[in-house]
Amino acid sequence: MSSMIVIACASLGAIVLGAGLGVMLEPWAPAWDVPAAEPEPEQEPEFDVRADLDDEAWDAPRDLPNALVAAELEAERYVAVGNAPGRRAAAADGVAPVPEAPREEGLLGTITDARLGGEDRDAFYLAVDANRRAESGTAGARFSSLRTTAGVDHRASYGVAQLTIRDHLFHLSRLTDAQLAEIGIGRLEIGLMQRRGEALGAWYEIVVERRAASDTASRAGLDAAQVRDAQTLAASGDRRALIARHGRRFAGSTGLPAEALAELADTLVLRRREVRDAFLRRYERDHGIGFDRASREGARMTTTARAIARERPDVQRVLERFGGGDAGAVSLAHYLGVGDVAENYYGWYARAAAESVGRVRYARVLEIADPISSRLRELSNFEHALAAVIGVRDLAGIERARMLARIGRCFHGAPGRARDAFFFDGDPRRPRATSAAELEAGIQEYRLGRQWSDERVQRAFDELAAERGLLP
Repeated sequence: MSSMIVIACASLGAIVLGAGLGVMLEPWAPAWDVPAAEPEPEQEPEFDVRADLDDEAWDAPRDLPNALVAAELEAERYVAVGNAPGRRAAAADGVAPVPEAPREEGLLGTITDARLGGEDRDAFYLAVDANRRAESGTAGARFSSLRTTAGVDHRASYGVAQLTIRDHLFHLSRLTDAQLAEIGIGRLEIGLMQRRGEALGAWYEIVVERRAASDTASRAGLDAAQVRDAQTLAASGDRRALIARHGRRFAGSTGLPAEALAELADTLVLRRREVRDAFLRRYERDHGIGFDRASREGARMTTTARAIARERPDVQRVLERFGGGDAGAVSLAHYLGVGDVAENYYGWYARAAAESVGRVRYARVLEIADPISSRLRELSNFEHALAAVIGVRDLAGIERARMLARIGRCFHGAPGRARDAFFFDGDPRRPRATSAAELEAGIQEYRLGRQWSDERVQRAFDELAAERGLLP
């Protein structure tokens, strides 16, 4: 998502699992079968609509300058000839082969072996190791670095892959009953966490994002008039009236206390244009430079965030929700400076899910879910990378594995943008590249205008290869 955290925001399809085997499918419906969305009310000028968007929404497929030299027909011709998936390239002079990876035990091994074979499977395990070394978190990571208005204990993500709570539960819900029994999780508790989380998500969309579509109102248990009233009260800051009129419905659908509705509404201050503008002006005045969206200047961010909080009680209240301290101040500065508050949606989803089954049980469920959903995401990213290199003839062995790790990292960061960079019309069946140089051009196209790069995963891969004697 933001520059401080990598979150998977790609759209997830169904996982069809038969006899324990999984396949990721993109959701699809004919255009004529999709009901037209109800027109949403115009946003009030004081709120910044872009603050509701995470990086993946900002990075949705769009026109990019084509830095590749391959013609479309030539790429399609190579695909037609194609490399058979899983075929092990013969070792040649100067080409280090990919070492065979031992079979992985348990559910993760079963899922992986069902989707990859041969050298592709071996390259996948190298890419997984490199990606985990490159992550900001390690095997002990549990949460993202950003605090949310849901409270200090309710952050957006959980696990090495920094997946959202919603995605973890989605993956668990697609496992068979036998697989759930094997890992000790009940389908009923997954369903309860999802229902409470989705209800809370609907309230967030109404109160914070100021949406009013009928399906959103229905999930929150409100009619159109009640939606308008809740939005008006939240925007005005009338916390007492908001709780009095809508707290009981909020508590009934989400399982949270009625007072949490006012805490949810506090998120609105992070979207107010005048507050964001005041932060940016104050930052430049304090430090003599403009705020950089990719900033890691924690001390500067903390200084300006606390100054704004001292001037505004509503901002101070949010800082306290973040737990205060330097971590809370940096989170506040990030939201006001970057203008991306989408983390808070997932924080509130997490809070509803956690309180539906109890904090201890919730933590245990997600500890179990993390490796499963992380693996399914890693497989999806790697399979997109395989589709991107299928027509390339001048890559083999360990160098091909290295390129796959780098391209998979692109899909990890911003899937929509990566599809645009490596495929014609974003279609994995139509890769752009027919050479290693063209793949490199695709990576550079992906990086245009972005602070993110794949340098960390390259270094991590090279370290692994050197440790295992795979590169000179």
